[in-house]
Amino acid sequence: MREPQTDRERRERIGQTLAFVGTLVVVVVALYAAWITGRGRAERVRRPQGTRAVPSFGVTIPPTQVGSSSLRWYLPQSPAAEASLDPACHAGDPTLLQALFLGLTHSAPDEASGAVPVLADSWEVSDGGRVYTFYLRGDVFWVRCDPGTGAVQPVRLVTADDVVFAIERALRPEIAAPNASLLDPIVGAPERRRGEATVPFGVEAVNAFTVRFTLRAPLPDLPARLADPVAWPLPRELVEREGEQWTEPGTIWGNGPYCLSDWHPQRGPELLRNPLLPADLQPAQEERRTAWPAAIPVWVIAAETNAGLGFDPAGLGHLPALQQVLFLGLWMRAPQGGPAVPVLVESWEVSEGGRQHTIRIRPGVFWVRCDPGTLAVQRVREVTVADVVAGLARALYEYDVPELERIFSQPEERIDDTGRPFWVLPNAQLEGSYTLYLSLKEPDPRLDELLSLPLTWPVPEESVAVGHSYGGHVATFWSDGPYCALAGRRNGGMEVVVNPWLTHPEVLQSLLSVWDGHLLPWVHDVPDRGSP
Repeated sequence: MREPQTDRERRERIGQTLAFVGTLVVVVVALYAAWITGRGRAERVRRPQGTRAVPSFGVTIPPTQVGSSSLRWYLPQSPAAEASLDPACHAGDPTLLQALFLGLTHSAPDEASGAVPVLADSWEVSDGGRVYTFYLRGDVFWVRCDPGTGAVQPVRLVTADDVVFAIERALRPEIAAPNASLLDPIVGAPERRRGEATVPFGVEAVNAFTVRFTLRAPLPDLPARLADPVAWPLPRELVEREGEQWTEPGTIWGNGPYCLSDWHPQRGPELLRNPLLPADLQPAQEERRTAWPAAIPVWVIAAETNAGLGFDPAGLGHLPALQQVLFLGLWMRAPQGGPAVPVLVESWEVSEGGRQHTIRIRPGVFWVRCDPGTLAVQRVREVTVADVVAGLARALYEYDVPELERIFSQPEERIDDTGRPFWVLPNAQLEGSYTLYLSLKEPDPRLDELLSLPLTWPVPEESVAVGHSYGGHVATFWSDGPYCALAGRRNGGMEVVVNPWLTHPEVLQSLLSVWDGHLLPWVHDVPDRGSP
Protein backbone atom coordinates (compact mmCIF):
# COMPACT_ATOMS: atom_id res chain seq x y z
CA MET A 1 0.00 0.00 0.00
CA ARG A 2 2.95 2.35 0.54
CA GLU A 3 4.11 2.41 -3.09
CA PRO A 4 0.90 3.88 -4.56
CA GLN A 5 0.94 6.59 -1.90
CA THR A 6 4.47 7.46 -2.93
CA ASP A 7 3.43 7.73 -6.60
CA ARG A 8 0.53 9.98 -5.68
CA GLU A 9 2.78 12.26 -3.70
CA ARG A 10 5.23 12.37 -6.54
CA ARG A 11 2.49 13.32 -9.00
CA GLU A 12 1.28 16.08 -6.68
CA ARG A 13 4.73 17.52 -6.37
CA ILE A 14 5.18 17.47 -10.16
CA GLY A 15 1.85 19.20 -10.60
CA GLN A 16 2.74 21.88 -8.10
CA THR A 17 6.06 22.47 -9.83
CA LEU A 18 4.45 22.76 -13.25
CA ALA A 19 1.86 25.18 -11.88
CA PHE A 20 4.56 27.38 -10.34
CA VAL A 21 6.60 27.34 -13.56
CA GLY A 22 3.53 28.18 -15.57
CA THR A 23 2.66 31.07 -13.28
CA LEU A 24 6.23 32.37 -13.46
CA VAL A 25 6.20 32.20 -17.25
CA VAL A 26 2.93 34.13 -17.36
CA VAL A 27 4.32 36.84 -15.06
CA VAL A 28 7.53 37.17 -17.05
CA VAL A 29 5.64 37.34 -20.33
CA ALA A 30 3.29 39.97 -18.88
CA LEU A 31 6.17 42.08 -17.61
CA TYR A 32 7.95 41.81 -20.93
CA ALA A 33 4.80 42.78 -22.79
CA ALA A 34 4.31 45.77 -20.50
CA TRP A 35 7.90 46.84 -21.08
CA ILE A 36 7.52 46.54 -24.84
CA THR A 37 4.25 48.46 -24.71
CA GLY A 38 5.81 51.14 -22.53
CA ARG A 39 8.65 51.56 -24.95
CA GLY A 40 6.18 52.17 -27.69
CA ARG A 41 3.84 54.44 -25.75
CA ALA A 42 5.94 56.53 -23.32
CA GLU A 43 8.67 59.07 -23.84
CA ARG A 44 10.57 60.55 -20.89
CA VAL A 45 12.35 63.88 -20.99
CA ARG A 46 14.89 64.39 -18.22
CA ARG A 47 16.98 67.26 -16.96
CA PRO A 48 20.46 67.19 -18.51
CA GLN A 49 22.09 66.64 -15.11
CA GLY A 50 19.85 63.68 -14.27
CA THR A 51 17.18 63.02 -11.69
CA ARG A 52 17.60 64.61 -8.26
CA ALA A 53 16.86 63.05 -4.93
CA VAL A 54 13.63 64.38 -3.42
CA PRO A 55 13.97 65.62 0.18
CA SER A 56 11.22 64.89 2.68
CA PHE A 57 8.78 67.53 3.90
CA GLY A 58 10.58 67.36 7.23
CA VAL A 59 13.66 69.10 5.86
CA THR A 60 14.47 72.35 7.68
CA ILE A 61 16.67 75.18 6.46
CA PRO A 62 17.54 78.07 8.77
CA PRO A 63 16.55 81.55 7.53
CA THR A 64 19.31 83.15 5.49
CA GLN A 65 20.05 86.75 6.40
CA VAL A 66 20.68 88.90 3.36
CA GLY A 67 21.42 92.16 5.12
CA SER A 68 25.19 92.27 5.68
CA SER A 69 26.86 93.66 2.56
CA SER A 70 23.90 92.50 0.50
CA LEU A 71 23.30 93.14 -3.18
CA ARG A 72 19.95 94.59 -4.22
CA TRP A 73 18.82 95.14 -7.78
CA TYR A 74 16.53 97.87 -9.06
CA LEU A 75 14.72 97.98 -12.38
CA PRO A 76 14.05 101.70 -12.99
CA GLN A 77 11.11 102.33 -15.28
CA SER A 78 10.36 98.63 -15.16
CA PRO A 79 7.92 97.51 -17.86
CA ALA A 80 6.08 95.71 -15.08
CA ALA A 81 5.46 98.93 -13.15
CA GLU A 82 1.90 99.21 -14.41
CA ALA A 83 1.29 95.48 -14.67
CA SER A 84 0.32 92.81 -12.19
CA LEU A 85 2.87 90.63 -10.45
CA ASP A 86 0.33 87.81 -10.56
CA PRO A 87 1.67 85.44 -13.25
CA ALA A 88 -1.86 84.45 -14.29
CA CYS A 89 -2.89 88.08 -14.89
CA HIS A 90 0.31 89.34 -16.45
CA ALA A 91 0.52 90.12 -20.15
CA GLY A 92 3.54 91.76 -21.73
CA ASP A 93 7.22 91.83 -20.80
CA PRO A 94 7.86 88.95 -18.34
CA THR A 95 11.29 90.22 -17.21
CA LEU A 96 10.30 90.92 -13.61
CA LEU A 97 8.14 87.81 -13.31
CA GLN A 98 11.04 85.65 -14.48
CA ALA A 99 13.15 87.11 -11.67
CA LEU A 100 10.56 86.18 -9.03
CA PHE A 101 9.01 82.93 -10.26
CA LEU A 102 9.89 79.70 -12.04
CA GLY A 103 7.67 77.43 -14.11
CA LEU A 104 7.74 73.70 -14.72
CA THR A 105 9.54 74.41 -17.99
CA HIS A 106 11.33 77.17 -19.83
CA SER A 107 10.84 77.94 -23.50
CA ALA A 108 13.55 76.46 -25.73
CA PRO A 109 12.58 76.59 -29.42
CA ASP A 110 15.53 74.41 -30.40
CA GLU A 111 14.24 71.45 -28.36
CA ALA A 112 11.83 68.91 -29.86
CA SER A 113 9.16 69.76 -27.26
CA GLY A 114 9.90 73.48 -27.42
CA ALA A 115 10.92 73.55 -23.74
CA VAL A 116 13.46 72.34 -21.17
CA PRO A 117 12.74 71.28 -17.57
CA VAL A 118 13.07 73.87 -14.77
CA LEU A 119 10.97 73.06 -11.69
CA ALA A 120 10.27 69.76 -13.41
CA ASP A 121 13.05 67.26 -13.10
CA SER A 122 11.64 65.21 -15.98
CA TRP A 123 8.40 64.30 -17.71
CA GLU A 124 6.86 61.31 -19.45
CA VAL A 125 4.49 61.24 -22.43
CA SER A 126 2.11 58.28 -22.71
CA ASP A 127 -1.26 57.16 -24.09
CA GLY A 128 -0.38 58.27 -27.58
CA GLY A 129 0.55 61.78 -26.46
CA ARG A 130 -2.61 62.43 -24.42
CA VAL A 131 -1.04 62.04 -20.96
CA TYR A 132 1.95 64.00 -19.61
CA THR A 133 3.41 63.15 -16.21
CA PHE A 134 5.76 65.74 -14.72
CA TYR A 135 8.14 64.87 -11.88
CA LEU A 136 9.08 67.94 -9.81
CA ARG A 137 12.60 68.47 -8.50
CA GLY A 138 11.52 68.66 -4.87
CA ASP A 139 14.38 70.94 -3.78
CA VAL A 140 12.96 74.40 -4.63
CA PHE A 141 11.45 76.51 -1.86
CA TRP A 142 8.85 79.21 -1.71
CA VAL A 143 10.59 82.14 0.00
CA ARG A 144 9.58 85.56 1.27
CA CYS A 145 11.65 88.66 1.99
CA ASP A 146 11.34 90.88 5.04
CA PRO A 147 11.62 94.44 3.65
CA GLY A 148 12.89 95.75 6.99
CA THR A 149 15.68 93.30 7.75
CA GLY A 150 16.44 92.02 4.25
CA ALA A 151 16.07 88.43 5.52
CA VAL A 152 15.14 85.87 2.86
CA GLN A 153 13.19 83.15 4.63
CA PRO A 154 12.11 79.72 3.34
CA VAL A 155 8.41 78.97 3.70
CA ARG A 156 7.97 75.49 2.25
CA LEU A 157 8.82 73.39 -0.81
CA VAL A 158 7.13 73.88 -4.18
CA THR A 159 4.77 70.91 -4.69
CA ALA A 160 2.48 69.39 -7.30
CA ASP A 161 -0.55 70.95 -5.60
CA ASP A 162 0.88 74.39 -6.41
CA VAL A 163 0.78 73.45 -10.10
CA VAL A 164 -2.80 72.14 -9.89
CA PHE A 165 -3.99 75.21 -8.01
CA ALA A 166 -2.31 77.70 -10.35
CA ILE A 167 -3.80 76.17 -13.51
CA GLU A 168 -7.24 75.67 -11.99
CA ARG A 169 -7.22 79.30 -10.80
CA ALA A 170 -6.03 80.68 -14.15
CA LEU A 171 -9.08 79.08 -15.78
CA ARG A 172 -11.57 80.82 -13.51
CA PRO A 173 -13.62 83.42 -15.42
CA GLU A 174 -13.20 86.02 -12.67
CA ILE A 175 -9.38 85.88 -12.97
CA ALA A 176 -9.60 86.74 -16.68
CA ALA A 177 -6.11 85.42 -17.38
CA PRO A 178 -5.04 86.85 -20.77
CA ASN A 179 -3.32 83.63 -21.87
CA ALA A 180 -5.75 81.12 -20.35
CA SER A 181 -6.59 79.80 -23.82
CA LEU A 182 -3.14 78.19 -23.93
CA LEU A 183 -4.52 75.66 -21.43
CA ASP A 184 -7.57 74.67 -23.52
CA PRO A 185 -6.08 71.33 -24.67
CA ILE A 186 -6.35 70.08 -21.05
CA VAL A 187 -9.45 68.00 -20.30
CA GLY A 188 -12.09 70.26 -18.72
CA ALA A 189 -10.21 73.51 -19.36
CA PRO A 190 -12.61 75.10 -21.88
CA GLU A 191 -15.58 74.26 -19.65
CA ARG A 192 -13.95 75.78 -16.60
CA ARG A 193 -13.20 78.95 -18.51
CA ARG A 194 -16.93 79.15 -19.12
CA GLY A 195 -17.61 78.77 -15.40
CA GLU A 196 -18.45 75.05 -15.36
CA ALA A 197 -16.22 74.18 -12.39
CA THR A 198 -17.75 70.75 -11.69
CA VAL A 199 -16.58 69.02 -14.87
CA PRO A 200 -13.71 66.50 -14.63
CA PHE A 201 -10.36 68.23 -14.68
CA GLY A 202 -7.29 66.93 -16.48
CA VAL A 203 -4.68 68.15 -13.96
CA GLU A 204 -4.07 66.10 -10.82
CA ALA A 205 -1.39 65.75 -8.16
CA VAL A 206 -0.37 62.09 -8.13
CA ASN A 207 1.80 62.74 -5.06
CA ALA A 208 3.66 65.65 -3.53
CA PHE A 209 6.10 65.95 -6.43
CA THR A 210 4.26 64.37 -9.37
CA VAL A 211 1.56 66.05 -11.44
CA ARG A 212 -0.34 64.47 -14.35
CA PHE A 213 -1.95 66.27 -17.30
CA THR A 214 -4.63 64.55 -19.36
CA LEU A 215 -5.32 66.15 -22.73
CA ARG A 216 -8.32 66.08 -25.02
CA ALA A 217 -6.05 65.18 -27.93
CA PRO A 218 -2.31 64.57 -28.44
CA LEU A 219 -0.32 67.79 -28.13
CA PRO A 220 3.46 67.75 -28.70
CA ASP A 221 3.99 71.34 -27.47
CA LEU A 222 2.36 71.10 -24.01
CA PRO A 223 5.75 71.57 -22.26
CA ALA A 224 6.25 74.78 -24.27
CA ARG A 225 2.78 76.05 -23.28
CA LEU A 226 3.54 75.38 -19.61
CA ALA A 227 6.51 77.76 -19.91
CA ASP A 228 4.04 80.66 -20.09
CA PRO A 229 3.47 82.48 -16.76
CA VAL A 230 -0.23 81.53 -16.85
CA ALA A 231 0.81 77.98 -15.91
CA TRP A 232 3.45 78.73 -13.29
CA PRO A 233 2.89 77.25 -9.81
CA LEU A 234 1.36 79.43 -7.09
CA PRO A 235 1.12 78.89 -3.30
CA ARG A 236 -2.53 78.07 -2.66
CA GLU A 237 -2.65 79.07 1.02
CA LEU A 238 -1.07 82.50 0.43
CA VAL A 239 -3.24 83.46 -2.52
CA GLU A 240 -6.45 82.31 -0.84
CA ARG A 241 -5.58 84.06 2.44
CA GLU A 242 -4.37 87.39 1.05
CA GLY A 243 -6.54 87.72 -2.05
CA GLU A 244 -5.45 90.50 -4.41
CA GLN A 245 -2.82 91.66 -1.87
CA TRP A 246 -0.73 88.49 -2.12
CA THR A 247 1.77 90.18 -4.50
CA GLU A 248 2.57 93.09 -2.16
CA PRO A 249 6.24 93.48 -0.98
CA GLY A 250 6.71 91.71 2.33
CA THR A 251 3.75 89.42 1.62
CA ILE A 252 4.57 87.86 -1.75
CA TRP A 253 6.22 84.44 -1.95
CA GLY A 254 8.51 83.63 -4.83
CA ASN A 255 10.50 80.63 -6.01
CA GLY A 256 12.76 82.31 -8.54
CA PRO A 257 16.34 83.62 -8.46
CA TYR A 258 15.29 86.90 -6.78
CA CYS A 259 12.86 88.08 -4.09
CA LEU A 260 10.80 91.27 -4.08
CA SER A 261 11.91 93.36 -1.12
CA ASP A 262 10.29 96.72 -1.86
CA TRP A 263 8.92 98.93 -4.62
CA HIS A 264 10.43 102.39 -4.83
CA PRO A 265 8.33 105.04 -6.62
CA GLN A 266 11.32 106.21 -8.69
CA ARG A 267 13.78 103.33 -8.60
CA GLY A 268 11.20 100.68 -9.35
CA PRO A 269 11.18 97.18 -7.80
CA GLU A 270 13.93 96.29 -5.31
CA LEU A 271 15.14 92.71 -5.68
CA LEU A 272 17.37 90.54 -3.52
CA ARG A 273 19.03 87.34 -4.65
CA ASN A 274 17.34 84.18 -3.41
CA PRO A 275 20.20 82.30 -1.72
CA LEU A 276 18.06 79.17 -1.23
CA LEU A 277 17.60 78.49 -4.93
CA PRO A 278 19.70 75.51 -6.10
CA ALA A 279 22.91 76.60 -7.78
CA ASP A 280 22.01 75.14 -11.18
CA LEU A 281 18.93 77.39 -11.33
CA GLN A 282 20.79 80.59 -10.41
CA PRO A 283 21.22 82.89 -13.43
CA ALA A 284 24.76 83.43 -14.62
CA GLN A 285 26.05 87.00 -14.56
CA GLU A 286 25.98 87.18 -18.36
CA GLU A 287 22.37 85.95 -18.41
CA ARG A 288 21.43 88.63 -15.89
CA ARG A 289 22.96 91.36 -18.02
CA THR A 290 21.10 90.11 -21.09
CA ALA A 291 17.76 89.80 -19.32
CA TRP A 292 18.06 93.05 -17.38
CA PRO A 293 20.04 95.52 -19.51
CA ALA A 294 18.78 98.45 -17.40
CA ALA A 295 19.14 96.78 -14.00
CA ILE A 296 21.12 98.70 -11.40
CA PRO A 297 22.87 96.81 -8.59
CA VAL A 298 22.81 98.49 -5.17
CA TRP A 299 24.82 97.21 -2.23
CA VAL A 300 23.71 97.73 1.37
CA ILE A 301 26.75 97.82 3.62
CA ALA A 302 25.74 96.83 7.12
CA ALA A 303 26.18 99.24 10.00
CA GLU A 304 24.57 99.34 13.41
CA THR A 305 23.20 102.78 12.61
CA ASN A 306 23.53 105.42 9.95
CA ALA A 307 22.53 108.27 12.27
CA GLY A 308 25.27 110.87 12.33
CA LEU A 309 27.49 108.95 9.95
CA GLY A 310 27.64 111.77 7.47
CA PHE A 311 29.60 111.18 4.28
CA ASP A 312 33.08 112.16 5.36
CA PRO A 313 36.07 109.79 4.96
CA ALA A 314 37.43 111.04 8.29
CA GLY A 315 34.10 110.44 10.04
CA LEU A 316 33.87 106.83 8.94
CA GLY A 317 36.88 105.58 10.86
CA HIS A 318 34.81 102.88 12.54
CA LEU A 319 33.67 101.63 9.11
CA PRO A 320 36.88 101.20 7.09
CA ALA A 321 35.09 99.19 4.40
CA LEU A 322 32.73 102.08 3.77
CA GLN A 323 35.64 104.54 3.65
CA GLN A 324 37.33 102.61 0.87
CA VAL A 325 34.08 102.03 -0.98
CA LEU A 326 33.31 105.74 -1.32
CA PHE A 327 36.69 107.48 -1.41
CA LEU A 328 40.17 107.30 -2.85
CA GLY A 329 43.38 108.39 -1.18
CA LEU A 330 46.73 109.35 -2.60
CA TRP A 331 47.86 106.13 -0.95
CA MET A 332 45.64 103.47 0.60
CA ARG A 333 46.10 100.35 2.66
CA ALA A 334 43.89 97.49 3.73
CA PRO A 335 42.09 98.00 7.07
CA GLN A 336 43.90 94.98 8.49
CA GLY A 337 47.26 96.58 7.69
CA GLY A 338 49.86 96.13 5.02
CA PRO A 339 51.92 98.46 2.83
CA ALA A 340 50.61 101.76 1.52
CA VAL A 341 49.60 101.32 -2.14
CA PRO A 342 49.66 104.34 -4.51
CA VAL A 343 46.14 104.84 -5.83
CA LEU A 344 45.67 108.45 -6.94
CA VAL A 345 49.45 108.94 -7.04
CA GLU A 346 50.98 108.52 -10.47
CA SER A 347 54.54 109.46 -9.44
CA TRP A 348 56.33 110.56 -6.25
CA GLU A 349 59.79 112.06 -5.93
CA VAL A 350 61.59 112.80 -2.65
CA SER A 351 64.53 115.19 -2.37
CA GLU A 352 66.54 117.19 0.18
CA GLY A 353 66.70 114.31 2.62
CA GLY A 354 62.93 113.86 2.75
CA ARG A 355 61.96 117.52 3.11
CA GLN A 356 60.80 118.14 -0.50
CA HIS A 357 58.14 115.92 -2.09
CA THR A 358 56.84 116.17 -5.66
CA ILE A 359 53.57 114.31 -6.15
CA ARG A 360 51.78 113.92 -9.48
CA ILE A 361 48.24 112.51 -9.35
CA ARG A 362 46.55 110.51 -12.06
CA PRO A 363 44.35 112.45 -14.49
CA GLY A 364 40.97 111.06 -15.45
CA VAL A 365 39.56 110.37 -11.97
CA PHE A 366 36.28 112.14 -11.28
CA TRP A 367 34.11 113.36 -8.47
CA VAL A 368 30.60 112.01 -8.89
CA ARG A 369 27.25 112.36 -7.19
CA CYS A 370 24.26 110.02 -7.21
CA ASP A 371 20.57 110.83 -7.39
CA PRO A 372 19.05 108.61 -4.67
CA GLY A 373 15.73 108.60 -6.50
CA THR A 374 16.69 107.65 -10.04
CA LEU A 375 20.05 106.01 -9.13
CA ALA A 376 21.73 108.03 -11.88
CA VAL A 377 25.46 108.59 -11.20
CA GLN A 378 26.53 111.98 -12.54
CA ARG A 379 30.09 113.06 -13.23
CA VAL A 380 30.93 116.43 -11.63
CA ARG A 381 34.59 117.19 -12.39
CA GLU A 382 38.11 115.76 -12.18
CA VAL A 383 39.94 115.22 -8.91
CA THR A 384 42.78 117.77 -8.74
CA VAL A 385 45.68 118.63 -6.43
CA ALA A 386 43.55 121.48 -5.04
CA ASP A 387 41.35 118.74 -3.55
CA VAL A 388 44.44 117.12 -2.05
CA VAL A 389 45.33 120.42 -0.33
CA ALA A 390 41.72 120.83 0.85
CA GLY A 391 41.84 117.39 2.45
CA LEU A 392 45.12 118.06 4.23
CA ALA A 393 44.01 121.52 5.40
CA ARG A 394 40.70 120.15 6.71
CA ALA A 395 42.56 117.41 8.63
CA LEU A 396 44.94 119.93 10.22
CA TYR A 397 42.11 122.29 11.15
CA GLU A 398 39.59 119.78 12.51
CA TYR A 399 41.67 116.95 13.97
CA ASP A 400 44.47 116.65 16.48
CA VAL A 401 47.08 114.65 14.56
CA PRO A 402 50.59 115.29 15.93
CA GLU A 403 52.21 113.50 13.00
CA LEU A 404 50.66 116.00 10.58
CA GLU A 405 51.35 119.05 12.76
CA ARG A 406 55.00 118.04 12.99
CA ILE A 407 55.58 118.37 9.24
CA PHE A 408 52.83 120.77 8.05
CA SER A 409 52.09 124.37 9.00
CA GLN A 410 48.57 125.32 10.04
CA PRO A 411 46.27 126.16 7.13
CA GLU A 412 45.27 129.76 6.47
CA GLU A 413 41.80 131.03 5.66
CA ARG A 414 41.39 132.97 2.40
CA ILE A 415 38.45 134.45 0.51
CA ASP A 416 38.19 134.11 -3.26
CA ASP A 417 36.75 136.67 -5.69
CA THR A 418 33.23 135.38 -5.19
CA GLY A 419 33.42 135.72 -1.41
CA ARG A 420 33.75 131.97 -0.84
CA PRO A 421 36.11 130.95 1.98
CA PHE A 422 38.80 128.37 1.29
CA TRP A 423 41.96 126.96 2.83
CA VAL A 424 45.55 127.58 1.87
CA LEU A 425 48.34 125.27 3.04
CA PRO A 426 51.63 127.21 3.36
CA ASN A 427 53.65 124.06 2.75
CA ALA A 428 51.98 123.34 -0.60
CA GLN A 429 52.53 124.73 -4.06
CA LEU A 430 50.31 123.70 -6.95
CA GLU A 431 51.34 123.38 -10.59
CA GLY A 432 48.36 122.92 -12.84
CA SER A 433 45.72 120.36 -11.89
CA TYR A 434 47.90 117.32 -11.29
CA THR A 435 51.25 118.33 -9.73
CA LEU A 436 51.80 119.21 -6.06
CA TYR A 437 55.04 120.34 -4.36
CA LEU A 438 55.21 119.86 -0.59
CA SER A 439 57.88 121.50 1.55
CA LEU A 440 57.80 119.86 4.98
CA LYS A 441 58.90 121.48 8.22
CA GLU A 442 60.85 118.34 9.04
CA PRO A 443 62.12 115.60 6.75
CA ASP A 444 59.77 112.62 6.49
CA PRO A 445 60.58 109.97 3.86
CA ARG A 446 57.51 107.97 4.95
CA LEU A 447 54.95 110.50 3.80
CA ASP A 448 53.08 107.75 1.93
CA GLU A 449 52.21 105.97 5.18
CA LEU A 450 50.92 109.17 6.78
CA LEU A 451 48.82 110.17 3.77
CA SER A 452 47.24 106.71 3.61
CA LEU A 453 45.18 107.73 6.67
CA PRO A 454 41.58 108.37 5.48
CA LEU A 455 41.35 111.70 7.29
CA THR A 456 44.04 113.06 4.91
CA TRP A 457 42.33 111.91 1.70
CA PRO A 458 41.27 114.50 -0.88
CA VAL A 459 37.90 116.21 -0.58
CA PRO A 460 36.27 118.61 -3.09
CA GLU A 461 37.90 121.96 -2.43
CA GLU A 462 34.74 123.98 -3.13
CA SER A 463 32.72 121.90 -0.63
CA VAL A 464 34.95 122.60 2.38
CA ALA A 465 33.89 125.87 3.97
CA VAL A 466 35.97 127.16 6.88
CA GLY A 467 34.70 125.65 10.11
CA HIS A 468 32.40 123.17 8.40
CA SER A 469 32.92 119.45 8.02
CA TYR A 470 32.77 117.87 4.60
CA GLY A 471 29.94 115.45 3.89
CA GLY A 472 26.43 116.80 3.92
CA HIS A 473 23.16 115.55 2.51
CA VAL A 474 23.41 112.68 0.07
CA ALA A 475 21.81 114.75 -2.68
CA THR A 476 24.79 117.15 -2.68
CA PHE A 477 27.49 114.69 -1.62
CA TRP A 478 30.44 113.95 -3.93
CA SER A 479 32.71 110.94 -3.87
CA ASP A 480 35.48 109.57 -6.06
CA GLY A 481 35.65 105.92 -5.04
CA PRO A 482 34.44 102.74 -6.73
CA TYR A 483 30.94 103.22 -5.29
CA CYS A 484 28.65 106.19 -4.71
CA ALA A 485 26.46 106.65 -1.63
CA LEU A 486 22.70 106.66 -2.10
CA ALA A 487 21.19 106.86 1.36
CA GLY A 488 21.12 105.38 4.83
CA ARG A 489 18.45 102.72 5.31
CA ARG A 490 15.76 102.89 7.95
CA ASN A 491 17.06 99.75 9.65
CA GLY A 492 20.70 100.82 9.50
CA GLY A 493 23.42 100.48 6.92
CA MET A 494 24.36 102.48 3.85
CA GLU A 495 23.21 102.03 0.25
CA VAL A 496 25.89 102.31 -2.40
CA VAL A 497 25.84 101.95 -6.18
CA VAL A 498 28.69 101.28 -8.60
CA ASN A 499 30.50 104.37 -9.84
CA PRO A 500 30.57 103.76 -13.62
CA TRP A 501 32.91 106.73 -14.19
CA LEU A 502 35.82 105.09 -12.34
CA THR A 503 37.47 103.39 -15.29
CA HIS A 504 41.13 104.33 -14.81
CA PRO A 505 42.90 100.95 -15.19
CA GLU A 506 45.80 101.76 -12.84
CA VAL A 507 43.44 102.98 -10.11
CA LEU A 508 41.28 99.88 -10.37
CA GLN A 509 44.32 97.62 -10.28
CA SER A 510 45.64 99.45 -7.21
CA LEU A 511 42.30 99.04 -5.45
CA LEU A 512 42.36 95.31 -6.08
CA SER A 513 45.84 95.24 -4.51
CA VAL A 514 44.49 97.06 -1.45
CA TRP A 515 41.43 94.86 -1.12
CA ASP A 516 43.33 91.63 -1.75
CA GLY A 517 39.98 89.90 -2.29
CA HIS A 518 38.95 90.36 1.36
CA LEU A 519 37.57 93.83 1.81
CA LEU A 520 35.06 93.92 -1.03
CA PRO A 521 34.39 90.38 -2.25
CA TRP A 522 31.26 91.61 -4.05
CA VAL A 523 33.21 93.76 -6.51
CA HIS A 524 33.40 90.77 -8.86
CA ASP A 525 29.62 90.27 -8.81
CA VAL A 526 28.63 93.55 -10.45
CA PRO A 527 28.52 94.37 -14.16
CA ASP A 528 31.70 95.52 -15.83
CA ARG A 529 32.40 99.22 -15.39
CA GLY A 530 32.24 101.39 -18.44
CA SER A 531 31.19 104.84 -19.54
CA PRO A 532 27.45 105.29 -19.01
